[in-house]
Amino acid sequence: MSKAADVQVFVQHRHALTPSIDCWRLARRDGAPLPAFSAGAHVEVQVAAGLRRAYSLCSDPANTAFYEIAVKHEVDGRGGSRALHQSARIGTDLSIGAARNLFALADEPGLHVLVGAGVGLTPLIAMAHSLHRSGKAFQLIARVRQREDLLFAPLLEHGPWSDRVTVSYSSEGALALPGNAAHVYCCGPDGFMQAVKAHYAELPEACWHQEHFAGGAVSVAAEQGYRLVLSASGREIEVAAGQRLIDALRANGVACETVCEQGVCGSCVVGWQDGRPRHQDECLTDEDRQSYVALCCAGCDSDSLTLEL
Repeated sequence: MSKAADVQVFVQHRHALTPSIDCWRLARRDGAPLPAFSAGAHVEVQVAAGLRRAYSLCSDPANTAFYEIAVKHEVDGRGGSRALHQSARIGTDLSIGAARNLFALADEPGLHVLVGAGVGLTPLIAMAHSLHRSGKAFQLIARVRQREDLLFAPLLEHGPWSDRVTVSYSSEGALALPGNAAHVYCCGPDGFMQAVKAHYAELPEACWHQEHFAGGAVSVAAEQGYRLVLSASGREIEVAAGQRLIDALRANGVACETVCEQGVCGSCVVGWQDGRPRHQDECLTDEDRQSYVALCCAGCDSDSLTLEL
């Protein structure tokens, strides 16, 4: 799980999508294409010194002349969106990581249902572009309070696949969803996704795909102390009761890169060996968890845990 080098881009264009959400178009200054990406992917953006955040790519994956991201200004957030909204103007240089996809489209026939609320629509826009191009059946349902909150309104209402878009307003009551879905892709607040998943309770788990645009809170503080063993250096670090694993590492001078700090983006994933880690992330599969752990939200259910650090 080694990381590719960052790509240097600049803000080629920026415009408001809603009163609180802006769209940034990012491109290389030399005009060269950006690396290919698949629908559902995200990139990490260096929004300020020492501050990286992950944002879904919402542009058409067939066009790599630029990437587009849409970001809501979270006034009470952790500072990433605020920094981006305040400093990333047209012409601003930015550094971005390689595109990574934890929310990919399934390569299977049948109806693909895309359901998003608010800024959770962003990865679904790229998905709709890809599904339309491949000729696959799909339907996109956008849930908003009012029309001024609808991201990409001209595209959704008049674009090449607008006939497969349904805009649902919360004032209209319950969300109407198709019942013949082969795969469902959902992005939005936790409560919204839980309601959509309940509607599709009989859908096989492998056919349900979700991604948080803001991770839910997880309890990561140790209930009792344990020891971390760092295999590369041979160091041993004590994690005290009530302390987070990642805080114990940082308190002992171990640099840990994190972006979301909620187990969603996968930026802090490392290998583990001996011990019984307690996984609380949403970025690793069950198979991945046999070898890897997300430091930002992991715990330990044994006396010690060996990390590949």
